[in-house]
Amino acid sequence: MRSFEGRSGRRKLWVRTLAVFGVLAVFCALHPDLTRALIDGNTDQIIQELRSEPGIRTVVFLCVLQVLQVFTIVFPGMPVHIASGILLGPAAGFAVCYFSFLAANAAVFLRLRCAGGTPEPALPDGAMKNEKVRSIVRRLTDTSNGMVRIVMVSILPFFPNGIIPYYAASTKMRGRDFMAGVAIGSPFPIISDCLAGHLFVNGHPVLAILICAMLFGAAALIGFNQEKITALLQKNCSNNRI
Repeated sequence: MRSFEGRSGRRKLWVRTLAVFGVLAVFCALHPDLTRALIDGNTDQIIQELRSEPGIRTVVFLCVLQVLQVFTIVFPGMPVHIASGILLGPAAGFAVCYFSFLAANAAVFLRLRCAGGTPEPALPDGAMKNEKVRSIVRRLTDTSNGMVRIVMVSILPFFPNGIIPYYAASTKMRGRDFMAGVAIGSPFPIISDCLAGHLFVNGHPVLAILICAMLFGAAALIGFNQEKITALLQKNCSNNRI
């Protein structure tokens, strides 16, 4: 009986997954220029395609673009965040991107976890030749202090964050730890991108550049000291238990 219920649950999950992918495929077919702008990471083209749309359609389209970015792994997220900040303002743009990003990560993780996990997906061509990227991937798949590692990887602006739920689902990391890590780490690059875009178009390019520089500086600091930070947090957690 349990086996039948398990198969039935997985079948329903796959039906829902196919439905979501079907909707995304229809969206891409109906809006090829917008999809191409996302693939190319062309912020100006994304803004041009959406500027003439009514407010609610702009929100919906940006949500879909953010979900596509996570589902496809390799599409860049920064152009979507910057466009959201310009079109909706930093607060509304952040809210749209952040909650869409969380929902997409949860959907990918849940689908793969319910399907029994997945082999580790391949990074874009040549990415794994970079020692830093390989190091990040090794740390990502290390289940010790999983939530802390997800937080730190989510902050990195140069890492394809769409790959995080795929790798996390292939480990024994708990779902709540994964989602907590994404929820804590992802706001930093999203809000900085949205705010930078808003400031840039409103005549404050120096502030926009400073914000981006601060994010990259913080990401570099975390990247180079990730093991030390993890060890320190682990030590503090151990002391709190005592």
